[in-house]
Amino acid sequence: MPEAYSADLSQLERRFQEKKAAHDKVRDRYLETVDALVKATQERREATAREERLMEALNQVQNELTHAAADMGYAQAARDTASDSAAIPRGHVGAPPSTKTPPMRLDEIRRSFGFGPYEPHPTDIPPRRRR
Repeated sequence: MPEAYSADLSQLERRFQEKKAAHDKVRDRYLETVDALVKATQERREATAREERLMEALNQVQNELTHAAADMGYAQAARDTASDSAAIPRGHVGAPPSTKTPPMRLDEIRRSFGFGPYEPHPTDIPPRRRR
């Protein structure tokens, strides 16, 4: 009988080792997955932080450009005013015509972005009034 018990015991030991190996394999895969998720989350956070820093830098550059353009516009306006006032003869009322380019019309703006002329939607056109 002890031989039968030892055979059963060795069989149980082998099954235990197989199940333990399968369990270890699943646990290792789980830990690898968790590590990959943690790494991906960290990379995403770093990318988000990098994107936020870039957006802040872009906003700062845009603000600086806006201020520089405004300063240039003021300087140009001052030069225009000086040259305009110098061009006006004494005793003459009124200023010479502006040398600035006229503002773009809506159709020109739409064409510059690749759209055709403005066509109102049928629901935007008011119905005709009856007499």
